[in-house]
Amino acid sequence: MELTAVMTVVGVIALGMGIGFKNILYHYQHDAVRQDIRHYGNIVLREINREMGLAEKIEDDHFNGFSRLKIYYYKENLIPDVVITASMDDGVLINGELPLAGSLKLPKDGRFRGENKRQIVMGDFDVERHVDVRQNLSRFSEAFFHVNLILELKSFVYTDGKSVKEEFPFYRTSFMSRSYLSELL
Repeated sequence: MELTAVMTVVGVIALGMGIGFKNILYHYQHDAVRQDIRHYGNIVLREINREMGLAEKIEDDHFNGFSRLKIYYYKENLIPDVVITASMDDGVLINGELPLAGSLKLPKDGRFRGENKRQIVMGDFDVERHVDVRQNLSRFSEAFFHVNLILELKSFVYTDGKSVKEEFPFYRTSFMSRSYLSELL
């Protein structure tokens, strides 16, 4: 009788510890993937901001459903020095290559990712010029751009066959100081 009671108590404790360990492991894996997404988004926006700060002229349009920036270091140039685009599978591309000389990839591959685990895709990449209705600030406001980057994480882990989508928005306002100063001179 005592042995049965001990076995029951030990079984309940083992079951509770197993479920608890499973949840801890899930949260660790999910947080590791989230951290990679945050790291990628922040570095990409820093690189875009750096390129925009060097520009005297920027043209913006849309290509494949995402914004495209054509950055000219000098106004007189006819061909852009840098073209920044985005792809759903590859993320942000600078002159057709991955940022940081090809070493910064969209973190879709790696630990805790892949088929039936977690998938990372580019949700949105949108660049807009700042609009100010005050005429005396038109030159100043034309030197501002708002950069929005949204990365999506789709998780298939412990979701009963359904996918859970999570969005990671990144936002930065860029000021083209060279462009603004060249307009004043």
